[in-house]
Parts: sequence; structure tokens; C-alpha cells
Amino acid sequence: MDSDSISQVKEKILEGFYKNVPFSQWPRVEDVDLECFASSSDSRILRDLDNTSVVEDGRKKLNTVAHCKVRSS
Repeated sequence: MDSDSISQVKEKILEGFYKNVPFSQWPRVEDVDLECFASSSDSRILRDLDNTSVVEDGRKKLNTVAHCKVRSS
């Protein structure tokens, strides 16, 4: 999952939690947050794009779980 975007990771988590529930009853990916805990006192909500996103050739790259690991180190 290191190369998945934050939204893709949220989709996979929702699929696991709601696999036995009709899709129409699932929360939308946009309605749930994924939070990274760097320490017990430091956390942040993960987004596909934010002020930590890498810019390459004038374009922002979508954040991944690997991006969170780098930022937490």
C-alpha cells in the first residue's frame, strides 16, 4: 500500500470493514479521514494533496502512505 494514494488506502480500508454491507450503505471516501500518528502527541489527517505534497515539473504528486512515513521520520 506504500504506493497507493491516500484515497485508495481509504477505499481499501472501507472495503474490508464493510464487505458484508450493501455498497449503498457504505460511507463515502470523502467522508472519512485517515490519521497518521508520528508520536502519542503528534498526529495529522492525511490528504491526497496538501502543503507537504511533492511538486515535480510544476505538478503536485498525490500523497501516499510512504509519503506519510517520510514526513513522520
